[in-house]
Amino acid sequence: MSASIEGALADYVREGKVAGVAAMVRHRGRTIFRGAYGCADLERQTPLDTSSIFRIASMTKPVTSVAALMLLDDGVFRLDDPITQWLPEFEAMTVLVDPVGDTLDAIKAARAITVQDLLTQRSGLAYPLTSAGALCRALREIGSDVLPELPTDDFIAALGRLPLMFQPGQQWYYGFSTDVLGILVGRAVKSTFPDFLRERLFDPLGMKDTGFQVSPEKLERLATAYIRDPTTGSLVVYDPPEGRWSREAFFPSGGAGLVSTLDDYMAFAEMLTLGGATNGRRYLKEETFRLFTANALSARERAMPFMGIEGFWASNGFGLGVSTVVDPQNHPVPTAEGQIGWPGAFGTSWFADSTNELTGVLMFQEYWSALPISFDFQAAAYTAIA
Repeated sequence: MSASIEGALADYVREGKVAGVAAMVRHRGRTIFRGAYGCADLERQTPLDTSSIFRIASMTKPVTSVAALMLLDDGVFRLDDPITQWLPEFEAMTVLVDPVGDTLDAIKAARAITVQDLLTQRSGLAYPLTSAGALCRALREIGSDVLPELPTDDFIAALGRLPLMFQPGQQWYYGFSTDVLGILVGRAVKSTFPDFLRERLFDPLGMKDTGFQVSPEKLERLATAYIRDPTTGSLVVYDPPEGRWSREAFFPSGGAGLVSTLDDYMAFAEMLTLGGATNGRRYLKEETFRLFTANALSARERAMPFMGIEGFWASNGFGLGVSTVVDPQNHPVPTAEGQIGWPGAFGTSWFADSTNELTGVLMFQEYWSALPISFDFQAAAYTAIA
């Protein structure tokens, strides 16, 4: 039954397309596949295994979103609350006259950013990677492609001084929304964002290897991250084990900062497959889980490209922090209506299908990989339960 999954992944290693890959699939409470192939580090020929640690980039976003929704359930805030209650840095927001222009000429924002705007990526905030012109240059002074490069308070102060790309609530746009959401969570509970994640999610779910830093005793388990040389097509080191994630995080990025493992992320993803509850503990109220997974995008927004990719939303919408399948017939591989997920830029992905009680987690480490391995993995997983 799992042979199709093994074959799909092992071929990528055998053909030299990836350094190594690990994956896990659970179906109706039972593990039907768990394996790792290839190397964690090509130069050292370190074998990848199922306990390896991976940078999960934007797979951090669903974790942050669930954390925020737990506070919604606690009555700490409402979705339509302005974020300025906790983030006064955004009290005087402006919006660019020309979103891609060569100046920062701006007008006053029509309204404040709300908690829901952050969850749905409609805040008007952009990334350096997704912006252009003067705004891109300004954002690159405080962040890299998708990661803040200043301490938390310095970053949020600098971001609050810059104009938004669009009016709050106007349209879905990929940016620092979930990073801001993570800061909001920490301030709302008068603690720190990492402490809240540890106490309310990671410890209860048994996610012992998930965090914003890899401790020295675990560093040998962190897989090397690669990037493809545009000239030769070969994999070159982008971030070694002793790189960024070996040091204490000066900014615990709720948008792209976590590292995790197969088992850890599976615990989180399967909790979502089961509707926000697992092992007798409920993490999200049923009505909150329905909001989390329901499509919030309009037809106009779904017609827009995502990071230059036309047709990205052909089969999917977006809820309060995750993509959600709304048209399975238009999806490139087998899926089910309501299946949720959101990938990471370092080559990690996952899906949670409540209809079929099927959960998959895929991990490899290539920055901005164009490989269709996540589609092949999902197709093989559905074949395995057919």
